[in-house]
Amino acid sequence: MNATAFADQARAAVRDARGHLAQFGPDRPMDIGTEPWLADQVSALFASLEAGSARFCPHVTASPMVLHTTAWTPGVLVCGHCAPQLRPATDLEDSTCDRCRRYTRRIHSAALAVGAVLLTFGLCPDCMTAHPDYQAATS
Repeated sequence: MNATAFADQARAAVRDARGHLAQFGPDRPMDIGTEPWLADQVSALFASLEAGSARFCPHVTASPMVLHTTAWTPGVLVCGHCAPQLRPATDLEDSTCDRCRRYTRRIHSAALAVGAVLLTFGLCPDCMTAHPDYQAATS
């Protein structure tokens, strides 16, 4: 594939990722630089890609596409078809805040588009109110 076609597909994948998020609410920009925990999640994602330690489902190819990852599966990226496989392994993990690691009965699901990658995470009520961008992302 030539560079122009690749760039066009990459732009389309980013649009598609943002479109997936738009299904859950209005598109709101988020400055991850003001929230160290989220910045760490994105940094860990990039580090796994740069180190070659990231793991992919068999459907991921060299062509640009929307990929899914979660805070509880760092370094694992999958296609939309395989995204349901990223569910937390246990009910306890499913009820644990990804930011503070405390058990809670109520988890607020949130997601962030990092280019064409959708990063999903769950927050307890306390963590959700800790940063105004989380409130916007989950309301």
